[in-house]
Amino acid sequence: MKKILSFVLVILILVSSMTINVFADENNSTKIKLGDVFVNVPYNENDIIVEYEKNEIEIRAIIKDKHTGEILDIHGEYIQPLDKLPQSIIEQFPDELKTRANSLKESNDINMVSSQGDFFVKVVYNDKVFGSIVARLYCEFEYYSEYNYRNVTKIVDTYWREASSGTFKIERETSNATVSEDKTGVTVWGGCNIVLTVTKDTSASIGIPAVFEFSHEVGETQYYRTTIDDFRYSYSIY
Repeated sequence: MKKILSFVLVILILVSSMTINVFADENNSTKIKLGDVFVNVPYNENDIIVEYEKNEIEIRAIIKDKHTGEILDIHGEYIQPLDKLPQSIIEQFPDELKTRANSLKESNDINMVSSQGDFFVKVVYNDKVFGSIVARLYCEFEYYSEYNYRNVTKIVDTYWREASSGTFKIERETSNATVSEDKTGVTVWGGCNIVLTVTKDTSASIGIPAVFEFSHEVGETQYYRTTIDDFRYSYSIY
């Protein structure tokens, strides 16, 4: 099981209720600014609080219910281009992202310089949190930037990965993304099953999240499951 990315040398700065980065949008949704990217979430801006965690590597928007404090959603963005990240950070990435970062670092293809502008690969993610269990849906997309002009050129990849330590795994995952018609953003969607494995003598002490249902047991090992139904989010560069 992969451990959650730990940036030991970076201090996380928590900024609460940064409403300057929250904008009302159509269909009772809210547009939230991450770093270079915006994300549309299906909540009314009057019902949520947005807290930010930011370091030199990434920025995370933690969306909470204003009335209960419950975490509703978490969206993140890697701020730096992949080939500019320290190798110590790259080594903690999922295999797909690590391979791509190392390849780009070697070839420098991520900053393919044209006569006027540059191409960049942007990485965003959405965390689904169940107590200490975090399942993460990644999306990588390429965009072209020239002065104040930017447009998305293609989807690089989408995939699910475990983003916390623990005895769980992701199964039967689906994920995909498309570029918007106006080339200013992407729509990402996916779903998966999460299987939690515990032993009979530890099941009470670890605290099994309520959304997990007992599946079966083999000897002293118990299996619990929950399903993340298909969902979708839209990210934009404006």
